[in-house]
Amino acid sequence: MKDIYSAIGKIALTMFCFGMYSQAILLQAQANAAGPICGKAFFSESGPGMFWSEAANVRCDDNEDRAYTAPLTKGQFTQVLKVSNFGFALPADARVEGIEVVIIRKGDVPDGIVDRSVMLMNGGVVGGSNLRLRDLWEDSWTAAYYGDDHEDWDHPWTVKDVNSAGFGVAISVQGEGVIARPQIDEVLVTVHFSYGAASGRTHKASSSATRNTCNGWGS
Repeated sequence: MKDIYSAIGKIALTMFCFGMYSQAILLQAQANAAGPICGKAFFSESGPGMFWSEAANVRCDDNEDRAYTAPLTKGQFTQVLKVSNFGFALPADARVEGIEVVIIRKGDVPDGIVDRSVMLMNGGVVGGSNLRLRDLWEDSWTAAYYGDDHEDWDHPWTVKDVNSAGFGVAISVQGEGVIARPQIDEVLVTVHFSYGAASGRTHKASSSATRNTCNGWGS
C-alpha cells in the first residue's frame, strides 16, 4: 500500500511540475509579444485618390464606427490612410523579431474592393515590403492579417523605431469590379521580440484574411 501511495505521489508531482513548466513556457511566450493594440493618431494623407472620412474612427472601441471613402469604381484608389502613435514601450535590451498587423475591414457590397498597399512607417516615412492581400473584400467585418512573429517587412527594426510615435501602418485600397465603398473599423499591431544573441527571424511576406466571428463587429 505504501508503494501505491508513493507511486501516486510521484505521478501527482510530475503532473504538477509539467503544469508549472507549461505555464512558464506560456508566460515566456506572452512576455515576448507586445499587443495587439491600436494607434492614437490617424489621417488621410493628401494627394491623389479618394479621401478617408472619419479617420479617427479607426481607434479601438466597442462600436462599429469606421473610416470610409466615397464609393470606388474599378481602378479608382484611395489616399493613404496612416495610423500611428501605437504607444509601444519595448525594453531597451529587446530585439524586434517580427511585426503583425490586423485590419478589421469590409466593403458595403461584396467583391468590389481590394488592397492596393499595406506597409509600415518608420518615423512617419512609409517603406519596406508591401504585404497587401489579393483577395476581394467581403461585405461583413473581416479580420485581415499581415505579417507574423518572424516578418520584418524588409526592414531592420529597432526598439527605438517601434517605440516611436512615428511608427505605424499605411493603407491604400482600390476598386475592383462592382462599385463599392471601403470601410475600416480598427487597425491593430503586435510586435514580437526576443532577448539574447540568437534570432529566429526569417524574412517572408505573409498575410491572410479570416472572417470575424466575435461579438461587436457586426455584419
